[in-house]
Amino acid sequence: MPFFICLNLLISYAVNAHNRLEQFFLSSYCEYLGILLIVVSCICLAWPKLKLALRYELFCSGTVLVWISTWPPNFNADSPVIFFFPLFFCLVTVLVHKVFILQAETIDLMSLKYIALLGRHNFWHTGVLVVSVLVSLTQIEHYRVYPSLLSLLLIKYAVLSILELRAEDLVRATD
Repeated sequence: MPFFICLNLLISYAVNAHNRLEQFFLSSYCEYLGILLIVVSCICLAWPKLKLALRYELFCSGTVLVWISTWPPNFNADSPVIFFFPLFFCLVTVLVHKVFILQAETIDLMSLKYIALLGRHNFWHTGVLVVSVLVSLTQIEHYRVYPSLLSLLLIKYAVLSILELRAEDLVRATD
């Protein structure tokens, strides 16, 4: 998810440096762009043939754009929430990619079966997580809910990526 990581780093830099980009991120244009990305990603979620990373990257990027354009007026100008959340999202995305997705080939078959069971569990259904993240964008007074749910969505992305990478091994193991 390189675009999502770069977008978060750019947001964090713009907010900290108070340059011209900050005005774009705080504008309604950014909110509309985020909503457009969310709608496109929700449409893409219906097509399993599209790359998993693209679908999740569009959604996560869209929610971050909506978040940065709507939340800052409700916080102090130098609030750490606005500066550190994008850095937190970068850290979680990189850790999920390095620790889980890049290590997919080293996972044994028994663990892979458990990951498959975890990936199919209803409480963690992608639709439920997507709706939860969207609802959390409106909960400004509970400012820790959005990053927590987005982190959970990134972990779900990692689980699905592992299952996608090791689908053949999983099919052979169940035969």
